[in-house]
Amino acid sequence: MVSVEKGLAEIIESAPSGQVYWLVGTDVNHVLNILSCKPVEEIKPVLPGGVEIIGQLITSEGVTDFLNLAKTLKLDPAVFIAKSNGKYIAYETRGPLLSQKDLTISHLEDYIVCYSSSEVPVFSLSEPQILLEDSVLFELDNQVLSTSAQTSWSSFKVKKGEVVYLEILYNLSTETEGFAPVLEIEPETRAYNLTLNWSSFFSTQTPIEIALQVHFSKLKEIMSAMVAQLKEQPEKNCASYCFFNNHCAHPFNAIYTYKSFDEEAEELLQQRQEMHKMLRLPEDWPLVRSTCNIKKREGLRNVHQPLLSITSKDVGVKYAIGGSYSYFHYGQEGFDDKGWGCAYRSLQTIVSWLNEQNYSDKEVPSHYQIQKMLVEAGDKTKDFLGSKEWIGAFEVMLILDVYYGITSKILNVSSGSELQSKGRELSQHFTEEQTPVMIGGGVLAYTLLGVDYNEDTGDIRFLILDPHYTGTDNPKTIRDKGWCAWKGPEIFKADAFYNLCMPQRPKYI
Repeated sequence: MVSVEKGLAEIIESAPSGQVYWLVGTDVNHVLNILSCKPVEEIKPVLPGGVEIIGQLITSEGVTDFLNLAKTLKLDPAVFIAKSNGKYIAYETRGPLLSQKDLTISHLEDYIVCYSSSEVPVFSLSEPQILLEDSVLFELDNQVLSTSAQTSWSSFKVKKGEVVYLEILYNLSTETEGFAPVLEIEPETRAYNLTLNWSSFFSTQTPIEIALQVHFSKLKEIMSAMVAQLKEQPEKNCASYCFFNNHCAHPFNAIYTYKSFDEEAEELLQQRQEMHKMLRLPEDWPLVRSTCNIKKREGLRNVHQPLLSITSKDVGVKYAIGGSYSYFHYGQEGFDDKGWGCAYRSLQTIVSWLNEQNYSDKEVPSHYQIQKMLVEAGDKTKDFLGSKEWIGAFEVMLILDVYYGITSKILNVSSGSELQSKGRELSQHFTEEQTPVMIGGGVLAYTLLGVDYNEDTGDIRFLILDPHYTGTDNPKTIRDKGWCAWKGPEIFKADAFYNLCMPQRPKYI
């Protein structure tokens, strides 16, 4: 059995005929992604530790000698997915043995991502020698670990799907200097200071000592690749970054070379374009900029995610936001805004989405800061500051435009019942823009995260993130009690008008 995710299966089915792609995964039984068939030495540094090239996808018809192909590619074991009579079939090779496997769809949920960053001095590029011992020290939750650590992830209360931040420790004493990653190079013409960010991807069942060893090996691999690039272009600088987003099933690394760092420079744009092509990333999202590097995120994040699964209650096709966000609601951080702050909270959720998608690097504004923005923009008078006055969709639109550079469309409906007829416009928004929508009207405000829409019947449900919640930040409780849930049109009052602020996502990489 060879498992692939549903989205990846659909990509495989629609792949153009006559193409060859790399299959990458944790092992030959779990395919995570398909990558463009670039040279192996270009692919390997991009992959996180724990994810390897495991075979190839071949979209052309015809008989293939998979045993010889595996030998040529130096892969053992290997998996090949190939088209035969219009249908894709998986084959596995192990030494001289070839077997056919079933292709199944499964979602890899029990994983963790390890992430680290470091600065490494390089004194010359003349015959570099990387002096890294087989054992190093990492710090996790204020506990020091070595690559021979005999412990488990559960002892750190690490949850599946989490990013684990491992700090690599530098011991400057002469007795243990091998614990620090150092590039010892004969002095020549110039020194470099390499910025390294790297990641690894493991099952939660992977022993922690094995995970740390693989994570450390990935550091050495990326350092070697960076030095190799600098030897080819010694007049340039080099940095590695690490990214993890919902457009890719695993984290990935990127090494960028540049004369002077300017995100808008043509040389960096071209390298980003190559990364998008290699990983088949959409060409209108900023996913591989330096600012997209993995960051620690706070807050109550992505509480809606389990609600996107297909159920018997669905009325049509589900369309939802892309990317991540933090859920803002009444009473957070001890601030009592019950009865007046729902639209403020919706705006905060939208701004958190902009930050997580790297469209903004500004802090999520407080209620007072939101009020100050509206006064400075000339929309409100000074007595608005510190008040408990409501705001609506137009104020949200103004702040997004003036302070975040995000334009929005306003969708007006004269009654709540009319919203039921807006399924086409809303499904298009969540297909093209994929941004959260603020709904204001009937003295209440909501955040809309998606729609379940049947184009033939007109039936529709709304994925509502309700800012009026006042309980503890427990995602399951929030979903179970309906504060984040699919709602029918009856949630909107028939005798009230509504304005929907629909942010338009900037399109660039």
